[in-house]
Amino acid sequence: MDNLKLWGEAVNLVADLSQHNAAHNPISPEQRIASFVETYKDYFDPADDFKEYVFVRFARAVAELGVLDNMEH
Repeated sequence: MDNLKLWGEAVNLVADLSQHNAAHNPISPEQRIASFVETYKDYFDPADDFKEYVFVRFARAVAELGVLDNMEH
């Protein structure tokens, strides 16, 4: 697994979240973020891959805080 894979999945994640349509996608935005975080949660070291670490940590914070719970899906 490399950084390019993470960024490709990050782009897809953001696109999925911005275009989420519950009628066409049975996976909730919360589940999508949780899956992304689970895949990368301990993979990146901030000393070596700071941007990647920050992005994964941000996604994790969004999932933990339930930020999407208050947004219209």
